[in-house]
Amino acid sequence: MGLLIVAIGMSLGGTTGYAINPARDLGPRIAHFILPIPGKGSSNWGYAWIPVVGPILGGALGAVIYKALFVGSLTSSFWIVVAVSLVFLLAAYAMSKKQAY
Repeated sequence: MGLLIVAIGMSLGGTTGYAINPARDLGPRIAHFILPIPGKGSSNWGYAWIPVVGPILGGALGAVIYKALFVGSLTSSFWIVVAVSLVFLLAAYAMSKKQAY
């Protein structure tokens, strides 16, 4: 788990400031948006939904995968969560291609 957090931080830490937890990302983003700082850049609200939706979607996906693999039941909730996950991944990919850096 520690190596996963380090890998995420090393790959995205410079641009997002370890934004893998909404408690570490959303508060500073709101403060940056509200405070009158001279010469500040954008608050990058296009990315703000990822630290909020990602953990919720990851937890749901992990639960249904666990249930499918270890309990042995492939219910409709499994396919619904997989479909929603794919939609969000495709949306994030499309947004990343739309914002050319």
